[in-house]
Amino acid sequence: MDRLVYMIKGLQTPYKQVVAWYFTGAGMSGDKLWTLTKDIIHQLHDRSLVVHGVTSDMDSSNVGMWKAAAISNGSRFCICHPCDVYFVAAVPHLLKMFAVAYKSVALFCHWTL
Repeated sequence: MDRLVYMIKGLQTPYKQVVAWYFTGAGMSGDKLWTLTKDIIHQLHDRSLVVHGVTSDMDSSNVGMWKAAAISNGSRFCICHPCDVYFVAAVPHLLKMFAVAYKSVALFCHWTL
């Protein structure tokens, strides 16, 4: 069973708080995930908590959420409702993707001194 957790973290204060969690079964569509995410962003905004970013790994549900939010690699990484919210892939996941790509593709570097 998959789990989905929404957590907020302060940018200028050492604050973390889980604000929602769900058991999602075998997965969740990107559209449903975007609907939940957008609803939580609006609820937090209504309580004077401004969301500046969404961080996620890049599994298929999250990629679907990015597509549902019209976020794309390199060209659009921000939505503007109710405030500017930036989407960022989690750094450990990016490093893992790089390592997998490095192992699966023969990379040759020629250094000249």
